[in-house]
Formats: sequence, C-alpha cells, structure tokens
Amino acid sequence: MHLKKMNLQLMNSIITFSIVRCAIVLILVCNLFGCVAKSPPLTNTKDRILRVPSAYSSKLQEAPSTHDWVKEISNDSILSGLIKEVLNNNIDIKKAANNVQRAASTARISGSNKFPKFSGGVGGQRNQQAFLGLPFDTDDPQLSRSLFNAYGLSLDMQWEIDLWGRIKAGQEADIAQFEASYETLQGIQNSLAAQTAKIWFAILGSRQQEALAESSLESFKETKKIVQMAFDSSNAKASQVFLAASDVKVAEALLIDKKAQTRAAIRQLEIMMGRYPSGKLNAVGNLPSMPPPPPPGLPSDLLFRRTDLKAAERKLAASDRRIKEAMLALLPQISLTGNTGTATEALRYIADSTATVWSLAGQAGAQIFRGGEVLANLDI
Repeated sequence: MHLKKMNLQLMNSIITFSIVRCAIVLILVCNLFGCVAKSPPLTNTKDRILRVPSAYSSKLQEAPSTHDWVKEISNDSILSGLIKEVLNNNIDIKKAANNVQRAASTARISGSNKFPKFSGGVGGQRNQQAFLGLPFDTDDPQLSRSLFNAYGLSLDMQWEIDLWGRIKAGQEADIAQFEASYETLQGIQNSLAAQTAKIWFAILGSRQQEALAESSLESFKETKKIVQMAFDSSNAKASQVFLAASDVKVAEALLIDKKAQTRAAIRQLEIMMGRYPSGKLNAVGNLPSMPPPPPPGLPSDLLFRRTDLKAAERKLAASDRRIKEAMLALLPQISLTGNTGTATEALRYIADSTATVWSLAGQAGAQIFRGGEVLANLDI
C-alpha cells in the first residue's frame, strides 16, 4: 500500500513537471514570436505630413545611389576617383560610420533582452565543521570534526517576459536610431561628393579662365608692340602707348589672380582628400555640358528623398518608441529564473544523472518609488 502511494506521488510529480515544462515552452515561443521588432513607422503621419494629390504628371524615380549622379553629369573617371578618395579619407565620414556601427550594436543588444539568458558553471568546495558544545575546549581531542566535499555543474536561466511590449518598444527605438544614423551617413557622403564635384568643376573653370587670361595677355602685349612701333614712327600718341602698357599690366594681374584662385581651390580639394595641401594636384579635364532644367510638376514626395529629412523622421519615430517604452516601464515586470545541474560529494559523480537538481521560480514586480526617475524618462 505504501509502495503504491509512493508510485502515485511520483506519477503526479512527473505530470506536474511536464505541465510546467510545456507551459514554459509555450510562453517562450509566444513571447519570442510576438516580440519580433521591426523598423517602427512614424505614428500619426497623416496628421503631421502635408496632404498631397495621389497622382502627378511626373513619375517619381527611385533615389539614386551616392555616385550615380556623377555619371549623369560628367563621365569623368578622374572625378569619380577623387570622390572615392575623399569618402575614404574624410574624418567626418569615419565618425558617421562609427556612429552607424555603434547604433547597430545597440540595436542588437536591446534585441537580445527578449531572449532568455543562460549561464553555466562548474564548482567545488571542501568544508570542515566542528561540533561544539558549551562549555567547550578547542584543544579537546574528543572534539568532533567533519569534512564535507561538494561538487556540482550548474546551468542558470534568467528571462524577463515582455508581456506588455516594453522591450520590443526599446528595440524598435534603437532600430529607428540606427536608420537615422545611416541616413545621416548617406547625407554626409552625398554632401562631400557634391562639394568635391563643385570644387573640381571650379578648378577646371579656373584653368580655362587662366588660359583665357594668358591669351588676353598675349593679345595686349602684341597690341603694345604695334602701338609702340606706331609711336616710334610718329603715328601714335604717347597716351596710347601708356594705355597699351596699362592693359598689359591689368592682364598680368588678372592672370596672377586666376592662378591664385586655381591653387587655392586645388589646396582645398587636397585637404578634403586628406592630402597635404601642396597645390600640385594635376587637374586636367573639360567642364561637362549643362544638364536640362528640372521639369515642372515634380511631386512633393521628392522631399522624402532628402537624407536629412529621412534622418529627422527616423529620430522622431525613435522618440515616439522611447515614450512608449517609458510608459510601459510603469507596469509590472514579470521574470522567470531557473537552474539545473548536479550536486554530489564525489567529483567522479559530477556528471551522474542521478545527482540532478533543478529549481524554477517566477516573479512579478512593479516599481513603486524611484525618486521620480521613471516619470522623468517620459520627458527625455
């Protein structure tokens, strides 16, 4: 009878453990699949964005990549190489790229909070205990002493169940912040590429102005010779000679000014490229032809191709999710903790399944008083 009762208790324990295990697995699966964070949309966008017609006479094209526009305005391999060197060596680009990597790592870290955290360990200890009575003498040879050994393997689990979606909101905020950092990086790349092209075209234009100034100088020198010959033959006045000489000096000064402008532009480009501004960059090429003007009737959605506007929208979406995360932090937090392993007095039995021990506990707690910290998070 006693054996039958023990078997019944053992069966009930096994059934209870199986039910608890299935419930934990079910909660885990539901939580993991229900907390898949995505890039958050901006809430109430219809109220914040100007309403525009649903159709236009011009078709909206996809935004080109950073360097596609260079080929459209100039098939210049030198310019493409200069832009590539600027983007590779510019400090602002490297800083923005590091910000993108940091934001991506932050998003991954916040995403890991929705998964259970496991840690394992192995340990051993040796204790000596003395059984004393009152009164006692520590030098008494009859004093009872005992040595105890304890060895064990452990696997610990800690998991906060994202029942309200607080962790998900935090991850979505980090994802939006990552996207904002990426758009900022794209904006810096586009800006530097445009500045490089602008300076390059300014150098080419200054080179052409140099050639024009040299041609004008040669023409004025030739005119001065002719006027001087006419003056020597009494066919011209002295004022005409002085005027021709003045034109030569003005042309020489203009040529010097154009050369100085070219060297200054070259040094500016060399600084952007991360080089020493020696002014010795070989700038040879032709200015591209003027592109046609933009057609009328372009949709206002073209504004959303601007990287600064997209970055601002992503930052606003991140702030929206931060507010949601702070509000959900006011609700109780539910967490599970558990561990399993072995405990034995002999090291050789440390992996024995008969020495298995385990525990599982749940906790629900709410923040009562934090000195205003939780409410202050809503204002950040």
